[in-house]
Amino acid sequence: ESPPASLFEFWELSSHSIEEQLLMYDIPFTENHVVESGSEKENFYSVSSSSLHRETQGPKQTPDDEEALYLPASRVKEQKGVDVDAILKSLLVMPTRVIPVVPDIEPESIIEEPTSPRSEVKVDKYGFVVEEEEEEEKKEIVSRKRSGTGRDRSVTLSRKKTHKTEEKWRNISKNLEVFLGEKRKKLKKLLRRGVPDSLRAEIWKGLMDVNDLKKTSGDIFQTLQQQECSEDFERVILKDLSRTLPHHIMFQEGGQGRESLHKILKAYSLYNPSVGYCQGMGFLAAMFLIYMQEEDAFFMLIQVIDKLGLSGIFAEGLVAVKEHLFIHSQLCKTVFPKLNAHLEETVVVHGCMPVENPWDVAKLYATQWFFNIFIHVLPFEFILRIWDVLLYDGFMVAHQVALAILKLSQKDLMKLRFDGLLMFLKDIDTYLSKNVTVDQFINACVEYKIGSRITKLSKTYQEQFAHLPM
Repeated sequence: ESPPASLFEFWELSSHSIEEQLLMYDIPFTENHVVESGSEKENFYSVSSSSLHRETQGPKQTPDDEEALYLPASRVKEQKGVDVDAILKSLLVMPTRVIPVVPDIEPESIIEEPTSPRSEVKVDKYGFVVEEEEEEEKKEIVSRKRSGTGRDRSVTLSRKKTHKTEEKWRNISKNLEVFLGEKRKKLKKLLRRGVPDSLRAEIWKGLMDVNDLKKTSGDIFQTLQQQECSEDFERVILKDLSRTLPHHIMFQEGGQGRESLHKILKAYSLYNPSVGYCQGMGFLAAMFLIYMQEEDAFFMLIQVIDKLGLSGIFAEGLVAVKEHLFIHSQLCKTVFPKLNAHLEETVVVHGCMPVENPWDVAKLYATQWFFNIFIHVLPFEFILRIWDVLLYDGFMVAHQVALAILKLSQKDLMKLRFDGLLMFLKDIDTYLSKNVTVDQFINACVEYKIGSRITKLSKTYQEQFAHLPM
């Protein structure tokens, strides 16, 4: 027999006990979870939540970390005075709760109604949804910065000075060719201080020559919308939409950004079929969409992939990602010899993993760094400031960022072993947002003069390691 389609159907089955039903449908379970309620005791069966929705028969192991449902051993329908529908509804909404069902106890005393959705969604200044706890935490961080424990430029500038800064950048935007030429040193210095948020779109488009490309491309974006892209690309794009900046208000279900993101990614896969579509593109396009109209974001994506040489990042087999992991591992060995030795020892001794290629350690924590170019890895304010610099200085900045992360966290990293170390680096955005201001982070990045070393390491990689698999 096939298992029931839902919990409700599961409970509605006729004369079988819970245990009989579990055995009948070959659903894995663990018995004898005893829950006490007053003087009464109730046995429960722990059942994998996904097991109740299987489409095929056959035994299935329940992973240790999978959510479990706790089903009362006695028949729920036989419990006197209990609202079965309410129990089922509660279990469906909150599948990990243990709900003891005891005779003669009012259901209100044992069941909490699911809370209704919040009518008002709070977002930060960039549009990311924030919970109340996060909001209070951010206020505390800002308060500390204002009190002198750390001074972030965006916090301490007065309104008057902010207005003056914006006027300066408006002038730069109007005369960008001059600043990209004879005044390039001044522009580079100003980019490291950060572009005002209100002018970021114009400056970014100017640095990437987006308007020039638009003029020579005509209505290509609209034309591509009328065409069908590869079924394979379309399927993956649709699948990835919900994974791309899911905490931003624009890209949540029903958000205006999802449809625009779909259009851009589909159009790019048609525009450049040799590259097509790869998941990391979605993060880039989404970041551009936060600041630009969809057509501008489309041309921005084209220019960034072309001018920064990102096609290899998104190529099948992560060809360029492997090269950047090699470069990072060699830079780490030179700049942080003690930390590098600790990382290797941790992976080999505590992680019981062989290190056969130069990038084997780096790929455990830095693959997403280079694949997503730190989008969805670092605090968003940090990402924007990184891209202010990266769009001018090139992909070398990504390696400066990677070194800055290790520098600013190395004392803590030296205390950690395999699992703890990887989890720490996976959650590096939380650590940095609590301990480092964005100005401190950018200053840590740009202190590394590594352009010539990257060129040499890239040549070494191509000659000796490019043929090896990831």
